[in-house]
Amino acid sequence: MKEDFRLLRPSLVPGKYIFIARTGAAEAPYPAMAAEMKSLLKRAKLFNNEGGDA
Repeated sequence: MKEDFRLLRPSLVPGKYIFIARTGAAEAPYPAMAAEMKSLLKRAKLFNNEGGDA
């Protein structure tokens, strides 16, 4: 999660971000976790360009 966020950070609006992973996240496949993080940030309209094409 930290690395995914680090890569997305330049495309996000300024602010503080906190992600809390549930227990099941440890068993989730990496692509699913990365896609879900991006999806949540898009839904919250936190991308600078609102496209979320980072």
